[in-house]
Amino acid sequence: MIEPRCILSGDNFNPSHLIDKLTDVTIEKIIGTGEISNRGRYKLQPSPYGLCQIWTPSNVPMPDRIKWMTTLISQHSESFRSSGVTDIELNILWTGRQGNMEFTHEELVGIAELGIPLTINYSFEEKGN
Repeated sequence: MIEPRCILSGDNFNPSHLIDKLTDVTIEKIIGTGEISNRGRYKLQPSPYGLCQIWTPSNVPMPDRIKWMTTLISQHSESFRSSGVTDIELNILWTGRQGNMEFTHEELVGIAELGIPLTINYSFEEKGN
């Protein structure tokens, strides 16, 4: 399974402002700048940054998921930046029984044109899960 997501963060970023601007996607708010953190390095302290994730909707077919996410990031990067986002990352979670991953030419071009970091995480799935 391929699960592309966009991770957005910034020192003056409040994900709630972005949630109001983007009504066509689901945004998982992690924390807003200044909110009290409940985990990590800043546990029980005001967070010095805001952070959220945008996940690819489950109704997007597997072969189209990376293109869907790169298109979303490309179309909304200015809106992200105007909301206080300074860091945009494309993260691809790959789960399966086979560890190789292939990208189409179109996917590679779309990723490269974004000019942002790409991270890939792989998780082995036992047979029968």
